[in-house]
Amino acid sequence: MRFACLRSNRWRTTNNGSPRVCKRRQRWCNQTPAATESPLWLGVDLGTCDVVSMVVDCDGQPVAVCLDWADVVRDGIVWDFFGAVTIVRRHLDTLEQQFGRRFSHAATSFPPGTDPRISINVLESAGLEVSHVLDEPTAVADLLQLDNAGVVDIGGGTTGIAIVKKGKVTYSADEATGGHHISLTLAGNRCIRWKRRSSTSAVTVKRFGLR
Repeated sequence: MRFACLRSNRWRTTNNGSPRVCKRRQRWCNQTPAATESPLWLGVDLGTCDVVSMVVDCDGQPVAVCLDWADVVRDGIVWDFFGAVTIVRRHLDTLEQQFGRRFSHAATSFPPGTDPRISINVLESAGLEVSHVLDEPTAVADLLQLDNAGVVDIGGGTTGIAIVKKGKVTYSADEATGGHHISLTLAGNRCIRWKRRSSTSAVTVKRFGLR
C-alpha cells in the first residue's frame, strides 16, 4: 500500500468541523474490519507514541486498523528494535485472523534525514517485504495532492517539513521536536506531574529541569 494513494476528499469534515470518518473508523481499530472484496494493501507506521498498521482497499478506503501505544521509537529512531518487530508481528497475526490470510507486503514511511533502512529492517524482520517507502511529509503531500504548499507534520517525537512546488516536493527536512517535547514544556511551566501514555513511569517536571 502507498499511503500517498489516499485522496483528501475521503477525509472531508462535516459542517461542525469534526471528521466525518472518525466514528466509523474507530470501530475498525483493533476490532472488526469493514467488509470488502477488493484487493487489500497494508501500510505500517512506526511512530514515537504508537505503532499503526492500516489496511486499505483499492480505492484507498481504510478497512482495518491495528494500533498499539508503544515506546519503541524516540526522536525518529527505533531504539527498541525487538519491541517494534514484536508489535508488527502481533498486528500481522491479528489481521490474519480477521481476513483469513497473512499479508506479505507493506509500505512504510520514515522521518526526513533518518535512514529509511531503520523502518525497512523492522518490517523485514517481521516477515514483510517492503513494497514502498516515503519520507513522512512527502507522503502527506502526495496524500493531499498538493500543488504549491508547505507541509508541517507534527508527530510525537519529530516534526517533518516539506515544500511542494508545481506538485513536486522540492525540500524536506525533520526536526527532533514533537508533541512529546511540547507536553514536557507545558508540564514544566505548570510544575505538574506528567506521564507518557506509552510508559509506566512518570516524572514531576520542574520549571528549570526534571526531577
